[in-house]
Amino acid sequence: MQSQKLPYQTYYSKYRKYYNQRINPFVRSKHASAYTMIILSIFTVSFFGMFAIRPTIRTIVELKRQIQDNKEIDQALQNKINSLMMAQEEYQFITDFVPAINEALPDQPNIAGLLVHLDKLATEKEATITGLQVQSISFKPPTSSTTDKTKATVTQPTTIDIMIKLSGNYQQLLPFLEKLLTMRRTVVAKSLEITPEGVAGQANLKLLLRLNSYYLK
Repeated sequence: MQSQKLPYQTYYSKYRKYYNQRINPFVRSKHASAYTMIILSIFTVSFFGMFAIRPTIRTIVELKRQIQDNKEIDQALQNKINSLMMAQEEYQFITDFVPAINEALPDQPNIAGLLVHLDKLATEKEATITGLQVQSISFKPPTSSTTDKTKATVTQPTTIDIMIKLSGNYQQLLPFLEKLLTMRRTVVAKSLEITPEGVAGQANLKLLLRLNSYYLK
């Protein structure tokens, strides 16, 4: 009785025959060895190259991110520099006006200087001051230990009430009033009363003027 081969034995026999005739001679050939060495070399270089290149790539990415961040910081600094330059230009523009502003609203009452100016103005316009009254105010000059603190908190103006009586004709009193309301020291007319002075037919007038001036306390 003749034995019959199983299916897997048949496949194995065919594969072994194909391997011995086709694959084994190719593997043993010099070309196959060369190809194998080339493939292994490429694989080895690629494998180990990734570990060598990866830190470099990471460094490049971080450097690019830092460059971008530095560009943004540089742009922000440039914007601040431009703003400071504009502020400096504005400050230089108003520097010439600072003395006038301080004179218009001083940090001290300087009542004596104000009254001298009023008397000089009346004399220039040939009007006569017949009465002058100023409200009593209390003022304590800041000491050296509190000067900085006082300057930092001074923001509100304080009012000085002034009542002035003048005598003169229309051509004398009107220029006085016009000059008074345009003087550098801030002066606001609160009320104005004009009455004839002397006997009928004379041109003299009597002026009662109530004023408000200000200073920073």
